[in-house]
Amino acid sequence: RQRMRTWEAGWRAAWADVACGVTFFLEDGHGLVDWVRKTSADSRWSAVNLERVRSQGVLAEAAISLSDATDLTWSALFLRKASEMDVHASRYALDYPVRDIRMVLRTRLTSELALCAWQGAAQYAENAARAGRDCRFESGLEVRWRVGALRGLTLAAGVVNIWDEAFELFPGQPEAGRHMYTSADLAW
Repeated sequence: RQRMRTWEAGWRAAWADVACGVTFFLEDGHGLVDWVRKTSADSRWSAVNLERVRSQGVLAEAAISLSDATDLTWSALFLRKASEMDVHASRYALDYPVRDIRMVLRTRLTSELALCAWQGAAQYAENAARAGRDCRFESGLEVRWRVGALRGLTLAAGVVNIWDEAFELFPGQPEAGRHMYTSADLAW
C-alpha cells in the first residue's frame, strides 16, 4: 500500500490587479510503484516498488489583470525527487519536470467569446528511456464560445503543441505531435 506524508508552507498576497504566492513542500512517499527499467535500455519494463521516494520543491505563481477582459498568469515549479532504489529509467514517479515555467493569457473578446493561449518550458529529470531531449515546450490555443441562445452551453476548439515539438511525454512511447480538439459543456 502506498503512503504519502506531505508538508507544505506558503504565502499568498493580493493587491488591486495582482495576486501572487509561493509554496514550499516536502513529500515522503513509501510503497510507491513505478514502471522502470532497472539496468539498461535492453531490460524490460517492470512494475517495481521503489520503497521510498522523497520530493521537495517550490511553486511560485502570479496573476496580473491587464484589463477588465484580459488576465496573464505565470507559474514556476522547481522539484527534486530522490529514491533509495537506483534505476536506469522510469515512466512515472521518477520521470518528472525538474523545472517547469508557464504563462497563460486569457482574454474575453466579447461577453460570449473568449481566447486562451499558453506557453510552457520544462526541463525533465534525465531519463535514459526518452529518445531526444529532456526539454518540453508545451503550447496551446483555445477559443471558447458561450452560446447565448442556449444558456449553460459552452463550445470550445483548440490546438495543443502548436509548434509541433518532438517530446516523448511517456519515455519510450511515440511523441504526441500537434493535435486539435473540440468540446461541448452543458451546465443545467
